[in-house]
Amino acid sequence: MTAAFLNKFSLDGTTEHLVVNSDTRTLGEMRRHFDSDAQS
Repeated sequence: MTAAFLNKFSLDGTTEHLVVNSDTRTLGEMRRHFDSDAQS
């Protein structure tokens, strides 16, 4: 799943900043899969 892939990049330090641009429903669904450290 895309959210898991992006979450991994965020948590392992591969990327410092991550911006997700999406419709409200998709963004809400993805947010549930991100680690709490990745959401801040």
